[in-house]
Amino acid sequence: MTLGLDSSLQNNIGFVVLNRPAQHNAISKQMWQTLPRLMSSLKQGGAAVIIIQGEGDDFSSGANTDEATALATFEQAQDLWHSIRDCLKAVREFDLPTIAMIAGTCFGGGCLLACACDLRMASHDSMFALPIARLGLVLDDFTMSLVVDCIGPANTKRLIMTSESISSAEAQRLGLVNQVLPLSRLRSETIDMASRIVSNDAFSLSLTKKSVNRIAGCAPLAPEVNDAEVTGAFISESFQNRVNKKRS
Repeated sequence: MTLGLDSSLQNNIGFVVLNRPAQHNAISKQMWQTLPRLMSSLKQGGAAVIIIQGEGDDFSSGANTDEATALATFEQAQDLWHSIRDCLKAVREFDLPTIAMIAGTCFGGGCLLACACDLRMASHDSMFALPIARLGLVLDDFTMSLVVDCIGPANTKRLIMTSESISSAEAQRLGLVNQVLPLSRLRSETIDMASRIVSNDAFSLSLTKKSVNRIAGCAPLAPEVNDAEVTGAFISESFQNRVNKKRS
């Protein structure tokens, strides 16, 4: 266990829990850095599939904006951004199948984390948004491709350019989530999905995941593309003003 993250293993199903419910499970730099290590530990302990979920009413409201607004230098901003980017890349390329179990808010970095997973199961009450443009931030090509892979170029542009939030029903229509369920059935149905995955051959699952990722175009894209622009946005006057305006 680390600050803001819990993990457990049940019947070859590994669970990673974003555990900051009072902050709507906003993901801190430490959490971004630790999450891939927790997944690797679960694999070493016998997990054949990983479920990522949020504690309480939300999946995640996104990256921790308190940390972002406290950044003073390019190097600090780069350290934060690379923690986010490297975590998303690690989840995307993780050897085991991954499922995001989504209830409530799934915004910003939380939505990107869900997109990095192989499958997404959502409750009827869940909401999705990527308010990047509203905050004056940008994404590198690899991270953007996680969204494009789920919902296509036109819908990615719509979601980011409008900064609108969408319902789980709309998210399913766009292809952002695989299945929408009543909240009371979300956990049981997600575990059932994971159990069906576990019953299959691990080597076949791993190679299938790698092949699909290559075909989708995510694997060859370098996360370093536009790195300076992405990093600089975190310490830009526009970002700071927009976050502070949102809080007031």
